[in-house]
Amino acid sequence: MGRVNFRMTGDASSGRLSASVELTGSAPKELHVKLRIPSKNTLQNLTVNGQPATLGGLNGDTVVIRSAGLKRFEVGGRIA
Repeated sequence: MGRVNFRMTGDASSGRLSASVELTGSAPKELHVKLRIPSKNTLQNLTVNGQPATLGGLNGDTVVIRSAGLKRFEVGGRIA
């Protein structure tokens, strides 16, 4: 798979959360990005590369991305 470049930022005033993921090697079929936020909050309006996305995982805080051979992903959402 190779190296993974990852960056996540949040803006408390607007409630926006964004993450950038870039794969330098071959792309896996699926990529899991866990978005850790305070347990009292929820994630809304989640997107991956501008397309609507949903959360999965045991705690409902993981974006499951089907890579389709892509190597760069922009995840966005709002913390409520």
